[in-house]
Amino acid sequence: MERAQIALRLEAFAVCMRIKSQTLARGDIADLRGSALRYEGHGDALSRAVGELCDAVDRADSPDEARRAAEQMIHWIDATNMPTPPGLNRRDIHG
Repeated sequence: MERAQIALRLEAFAVCMRIKSQTLARGDIADLRGSALRYEGHGDALSRAVGELCDAVDRADSPDEARRAAEQMIHWIDATNMPTPPGLNRRDIHG
């Protein structure tokens, strides 16, 4: 994983935690969107997920909707942090 991906992933996680704790500053979503555009070539799926989070938070009519979007992003980050198990494609083990 490249440094740019790690930086964007951690920035997205920090923004999600601010959303959940209701301490989001006015420019945080714009800053995150700018970071996603800056790192767009480094991790397409990550940049796309961050863009979707920013859009969902912008469209949110209530803090609960924004919190749900943040929780989905945190879940996505957790899932992508899981390493691929070794030997997953071995037919002698998995059939």
